[in-house]
Amino acid sequence: MSYLLPPIDTWELWAGSFNDVRLWRPVVDAICARKGIRYHRIEAPESNTNAVFILDRRVVIKIYSPFWAEYGFERALMELLACTGDVPVPAIRAAGVFRDRRDWSFLAMDFCAGCPLDELPSIARRPAVPDRVLLEIAGQTGCLLQRLHAVDLEPLAGIDNGERWEALVNRRRREAVPELIDRGLIAPAIAPALEELMNEALAASQAAPRVVVHGDLNAEHVLLEERNGRWTVSALIDFGDAGVGVPDYEWMPLWLGLCNRDATVMRALLGAYDPSLPADPRLGQRIAAWTLLHDFGTDAIAELFDDTNEPRPHPHAPFVRQSHRAMPRHVARRTPGARVAGNLAGSSGRWRTRNMNAKGGTTIATSRRDNRAAMALRQAAFEMVPGYAGNAT
Repeated sequence: MSYLLPPIDTWELWAGSFNDVRLWRPVVDAICARKGIRYHRIEAPESNTNAVFILDRRVVIKIYSPFWAEYGFERALMELLACTGDVPVPAIRAAGVFRDRRDWSFLAMDFCAGCPLDELPSIARRPAVPDRVLLEIAGQTGCLLQRLHAVDLEPLAGIDNGERWEALVNRRRREAVPELIDRGLIAPAIAPALEELMNEALAASQAAPRVVVHGDLNAEHVLLEERNGRWTVSALIDFGDAGVGVPDYEWMPLWLGLCNRDATVMRALLGAYDPSLPADPRLGQRIAAWTLLHDFGTDAIAELFDDTNEPRPHPHAPFVRQSHRAMPRHVARRTPGARVAGNLAGSSGRWRTRNMNAKGGTTIATSRRDNRAAMALRQAAFEMVPGYAGNAT
């Protein structure tokens, strides 16, 4: 029996092949022939963690990695959102499983023509996006997020998304501090304070409502279109990291990605989502904790050091496992068997940061070197939130 694909049965083989257009084109052609989709031009995004291909800027084919479960939940959630119309998402044209050595789950979706926020200056031919536009986009995003969090969970019950909420947060509770130490981002001396921070957040989250969380709502997953002279959020995309969790899980990607650590923009988003949030005196501490507990949290802190050119407090500590060093950065953050540390800034895997004077602090720093780690954690949380008290000096 002949096959279209070579064997792809290890993580290393997947990491080296998932965005290879020549390799996957026969599979894409077979899927399109089966589903009646015609196209002329095929392209792959700069990077991804699944095999994603754009056809004529009209259709997107997403072939899912065999090393984590995303297909079932993402498909069900997008179909549910399309049915209710509360949150704009790409329409699913076709879905199914293609058999070639193994089963490959896939979605065929409409291509959304909107642009992400970081491409807006070039499209609008401006050196920067006007503040008024940023605030409008933030407010629209906050409203859409509130609608997403109001989605009925019952139709999604029992659908496997790879890792249940309790398992995810318990894993991150175990992994977060050792990862930070291993990457040279903190000194062991501040570990107990971070452990306490996470414990308090987890205890408080027991009473928080469970909602559908996107999990990776950064600038590249919020698409914009100009309508009647006004930039409007036209679609939210890429629900591969979606699941059922608590609302606080969403804020860190939005703060570091979409809002670019701009306090005014983030306040607009929070206020549109829930007018009481910007004045919540405990929000900063919770977000600092959920930065650590987020599946992408360790990379968030690491890339803050990299993108702000801050030296790591302990640069000679072990970094990542040798097997990960050979992989692209955006792929090395996802390992078989668990949805870990991935692609927080979208397909590029990079953070967009803005230098800001800290308006808050943290009580976890114990030395001048550790002060840099405290600064990164503070920036990854919400330095603009009133009541996020403390001093990093």
